[in-house]
Amino acid sequence: MAKSKFSIEEKYEILKAYEKGELTLREFLQRHQISERTLYTWREKYKQYGLAGLDRSNGWKHNSEELKLAAVRDALSGEYSLIELTHKYEISSHSLQQGWIKLYNGHRELKGTSKGRNQSMTKGRKTTVEERIEIANYCIKNQKDYQRAAEVYNVSYQQVYQWVLIFTPIIILTFEGSPKRFHWSVIYTSTNS
Repeated sequence: MAKSKFSIEEKYEILKAYEKGELTLREFLQRHQISERTLYTWREKYKQYGLAGLDRSNGWKHNSEELKLAAVRDALSGEYSLIELTHKYEISSHSLQQGWIKLYNGHRELKGTSKGRNQSMTKGRKTTVEERIEIANYCIKNQKDYQRAAEVYNVSYQQVYQWVLIFTPIIILTFEGSPKRFHWSVIYTSTNS
């Protein structure tokens, strides 16, 4: 999460100014150069935690699999907005929760977060060109699930990502005679190994 350009005191002063209601919402947001979501997030955090809620993010926070699942189920029930759930479960941002919902709806596992990187994300191995093509094809066939491909083939996430870029097929159309007659061929984006 990006660091706020506003101090706690500045956020508090902005909230006090908003409560006065001297400007329209649009004018207020333009004057202070903040988004509506930012304003409402600050208000909610201030209501819930006081001045401490306006403090900058303390960085990474562990979210258990159970918390993620409960938050997603509440979101899908329609009884709460994402902003309400962000506060209820003390989630750092609504976009994080949107990612969990996307995983859940895609029938993917909601794993608890850990601070360290996954082994498949950091440790690669040497491969042949044929293996690289096989891994890229596997990844493409599985909706570009780079993480799963890295785990299945015991290579790094970065390697899989690069190979998909390199070996993604491109269809080349060439016309023979009239524009109505053409033939196509598949080539790879690069021949580098």
